[in-house]
Amino acid sequence: MSSAQEERAILFFLLHLPIFYYTIILTGRCGMRDFLNIVKALLLVFTVALYLSSADEYIFFILFVLGYISLNLLPGLPIKHRAVIAVIHTCNIVLIWSAFLINPVIMLLYPIALFEFTALFDRPVYYNIVVWIPLFLLPSELYLLFGLITALSFMLFYLYQKWSKLSTQSEQEIDALKQKLRMNADYENQIRIMAALDTKNRISQEIHDKLGHTITGSVVQLEAAKVIAEQNPKDTVKIIDNVTKVMREGFLDIRALLKDEKPTAQTYNMEKL
Repeated sequence: MSSAQEERAILFFLLHLPIFYYTIILTGRCGMRDFLNIVKALLLVFTVALYLSSADEYIFFILFVLGYISLNLLPGLPIKHRAVIAVIHTCNIVLIWSAFLINPVIMLLYPIALFEFTALFDRPVYYNIVVWIPLFLLPSELYLLFGLITALSFMLFYLYQKWSKLSTQSEQEIDALKQKLRMNADYENQIRIMAALDTKNRISQEIHDKLGHTITGSVVQLEAAKVIAEQNPKDTVKIIDNVTKVMREGFLDIRALLKDEKPTAQTYNMEKL
């Protein structure tokens, strides 16, 4: 590949990354992690194109590509242990350095692999000074290309770390809100239960007062009626009528009390909801 072709390929790659970022991230079609995978795939295609233009032996390179793809697909699996993922990224870096002995072009995949490894431990990407070590080993014609890809990887993983931090904070805030909602729901249930108990106690007390006083007074009057029944039948009848009236009024008061405390159909339906 000529120098002009390399420059056009670099410009094409760099100019299309913002387009990919806008269409994929900002439109919500996939997450930042998917965007990283797309960038790594583009870098791999670009590296393959450079390798094929400058090499005659393809067997080892095919094995490298298969190994690189496999190692970059593994972190997408549901692996919970960070140590296992760290081992996978370490194997990926070792694979790139091993393939570097075959062709220096493969080292173009090193920056993004190193930044991905350090991002796993939540370390700021600007601490990765070791990413510039290959500059002392690469041929001079790859300096500019390696520098551009390193700068691109740096910016990409800086955004990735910011996105991960915001995503973690959002998840924590959502969990806190859910916990607060659960606590509020429990508090409302306790208030509802306490209100029901207070209402029950108040009704019981009012029934006890009304019914107790009514029955006590009626019993006293009936006892008096029994004493004077033979001597004054007319007064006895009046006493019995008065007791009947008082008992009726007492039961009517109790009915009215229970009717007032009975929830309406609308309130009952709202409670069910």
